[in-house]
Amino acid sequence: MDREDRIAEREQYGSLGTEVVCRVCGFHGGTYWHEGKPTELRCTCCGAESGIDDLAIPGDWHSVEDIRALRGYWAVQGGLWRLPEARPRDWDILKQFGNLPAEWR
Repeated sequence: MDREDRIAEREQYGSLGTEVVCRVCGFHGGTYWHEGKPTELRCTCCGAESGIDDLAIPGDWHSVEDIRALRGYWAVQGGLWRLPEARPRDWDILKQFGNLPAEWR
């Protein structure tokens, strides 16, 4: 599948417009979705790539299952940061999960 086909396929999942919080881990750091389209940004914290690892329909319980599974896997593995040097000294995974919009919980 080429890049254009992947982009067209991802558009069916929708977005909340511009999203600046990672759907997987709740990290606030960058624009993950812009005007309803993924930016392909990799999360500094969990490493999830927008438009690849976070596809779901906002608020649809079943479509969010894959995001929840990835979140759980990442947390069980210790919540290791993709860029450890960016991890704040007082980082708390539970507080960060609190940043998740209700649609992605």
